[in-house]
Amino acid sequence: GGSRQAKSDTPGGDREFDRLSRQARSAFDLGQISRAIAGYEKALARAMISDDHDAIVDTHYNLGVCHLRQGDFTAALKNANMAQKELQAAGRPVSADFLLLQAAAL
Repeated sequence: GGSRQAKSDTPGGDREFDRLSRQARSAFDLGQISRAIAGYEKALARAMISDDHDAIVDTHYNLGVCHLRQGDFTAALKNANMAQKELQAAGRPVSADFLLLQAAAL
C-alpha cells in the first residue's frame, strides 16, 4: 500500500494516535479496508485534537488511499485535498504522492 506513517510530534508523542495508526495500517495490509478507514478516522480525530499537522496530513493521505482502494473516488479526492490544504496552511510544499493520489481519484 501507499501508506504514510507519521509519528506524533506532540511532546512525548501521542501513543494513542500511534496505536490507532498501526492498527489501521495492519488492517489495510490484510485487505480489511473498511476497518482501516475506521481506524484512520479515529487516528485523524486524535491528530486534530492535538493539532499535529504531520499526523493530520499523513492520516488524510492514508484515508485517501483506502477510499481509492474501495473505488470511492470522491472520498479519496476529498482526503487528498484536505491534506494539501493542511500542507499549504503550514507553508509546506505538496509532494508528488499527494498529486498522484489526486490524479488517481479524478
